[in-house]
Amino acid sequence: PALVMPVGDAYMEPFWVQGLGTNRGFHTAPNAVNAAVVTREFGITRGAKEARFTHHMMVGMANFLKGDVTHPESWTVDPATRFGPG
Repeated sequence: PALVMPVGDAYMEPFWVQGLGTNRGFHTAPNAVNAAVVTREFGITRGAKEARFTHHMMVGMANFLKGDVTHPESWTVDPATRFGPG
C-alpha cells in the first residue's frame, strides 16, 4: 500500500482573498512529512489516520485566526507543535 498526500494548492484550493494560500501551502508540507514518519514508524493504518487528522485540522481552521497557529520558534513536523493555543 502507498500513502498519497497532496500538499500546497493540490491539497486545498487557495482562497487568495483571505490570504490563506501561503499558510495552507506551508502547513500541508510538514503535515505530509509527519504522516510519512508515522507511517514508517507505526504502519500505513496509523499514518493514514494521522494524515486524516491533520486534514480535519486544516479544514477546521478556515481563516487561520490568531491563536490557531503557535509561535514559529516551536514548530516541528509534528502538527501538535504548530496548531493550537498561540
